[in-house]
Amino acid sequence: LLIEGTAFLIFSSATNTTVVLVADEKIKNAVPSIKSAKGDQYVSVDDKTVTMVSEYTKGTSKAVKIDINRFPIKLLQTSFVYDGTEKKPGVTVSGLKSGTDYDVTYSNNKNAGTATATITGKGMFTGTTTLKFTIVKSGDVVDEKTMTVYGPKAGTAFKVGSYKYKITKQADRSGGVGEVSVTGATSKKLKTVKISDTVKSDGLTYKITSVSAKAFTKYSKLTKVTIGANVTSLSDNAFASCSKLTTVNINSKVLKTIGKNVFKSDKKLKTIKITSTALTKVGKNAFKGINGKATIKVPKSKLSKYKSMIKKAGAGKKVKYKKL
Repeated sequence: LLIEGTAFLIFSSATNTTVVLVADEKIKNAVPSIKSAKGDQYVSVDDKTVTMVSEYTKGTSKAVKIDINRFPIKLLQTSFVYDGTEKKPGVTVSGLKSGTDYDVTYSNNKNAGTATATITGKGMFTGTTTLKFTIVKSGDVVDEKTMTVYGPKAGTAFKVGSYKYKITKQADRSGGVGEVSVTGATSKKLKTVKISDTVKSDGLTYKITSVSAKAFTKYSKLTKVTIGANVTSLSDNAFASCSKLTTVNINSKVLKTIGKNVFKSDKKLKTIKITSTALTKVGKNAFKGINGKATIKVPKSKLSKYKSMIKKAGAGKKVKYKKL
């Protein structure tokens, strides 16, 4: 007789039969019904009614392994506050003993985000299951249904390098990319604005998809602006009244909207490049007051349409339009 936790194994070589005696009600309920030559029998052990599951085999005897997924399994803690150390919540598998009947391993359990505990049966138990738990930083939000950890909510502001941003779509700490709008620079003395495709903050990645209203209005030192590939909109007055601005390169092919007064009164703005073929709206006075002899380069297929839109938005009669 071998004792493994609360289950008893009997090996009978005379009948070539393996028998599992289950003394715990939860384990008894978890044992699969095994059809055999002798069928299921009931016997008494220590005044308890137990199930004797018999499996008839020809020539050899083998132990019947029980899948741990038939037992209630839970984590003793499902959420932790990030502190830079590994988190290893306790695990219980009802009626079984850790290290004897199952092992636990952990992954992604140091940095903020969604971590996992993997429980694997051993000995007379088989099967594997994975449970999720979270590690969060201040400001993080957890979706309790999916156990996904999201970064700061929409509307949260932050700074990276020379620029200020506002979150418009949350990022998640499992790699999901969020979105932000550029709201300005940390100094109005900036001479060159270069808006990247993405920005990283606190381990999270965000696409830069817009420039906020009045973000760079009256930046008197600004001479050149470059717009990144993911920007879909330039909001009202984004670069208005920048007295020294001469060059704007819009490298986004997905730009859809140029708001009202975006480049209004940029009297030295003489070179503009628009690569987007998705532009559908140019707001009132967006180009009013730019240099009268400016050159605006646009996609060949959009030359006629964009020329009409930009003229209506205030560009002078002598402004030239060229194909990219």
